[in-house]
Amino acid sequence: MKTKHPAVGFSPLVFCIALTTIACAPYTQREIDLSDQAKKGLALIRAAQADHHAVTNRLAELQRKRLEEAFDADVREARELSPEWVIDHGRALAGGLDALNIQKAASNNAASTAARNIDAIEAAIETLQKLQRTRLQLEQQLQPKEQQK
Repeated sequence: MKTKHPAVGFSPLVFCIALTTIACAPYTQREIDLSDQAKKGLALIRAAQADHHAVTNRLAELQRKRLEEAFDADVREARELSPEWVIDHGRALAGGLDALNIQKAASNNAASTAARNIDAIEAAIETLQKLQRTRLQLEQQLQPKEQQK
């Protein structure tokens, strides 16, 4: 014959969860602190990406300027500017400028992708922190009054 246990104020499952979470608040706080450090690291990465993008943009400007200066120097040094010469060199300049534009577009796309990736990581960390803070509040509420001091 099975005996029934008298009703208790809360279930054994809740009691077990409460016991396991009492000592977890410091651990959860360390998780929050670690995720704060991760966000600071992302800020450093974001700044480095911005610096890198500025350098690559400046390099693209310098490459374009050097290409145009080389074309101008060729024109000045040419003894005779035949229509064929002008057309050939004009096409070469256009091809070089197109290549630089493609390179710059690829660099801009890479920078945009990196920025979106950093934003996604940061959003994930923020979501994690919300979950951690919610868990910390629950853990603090479950702690006995003596341990909350």
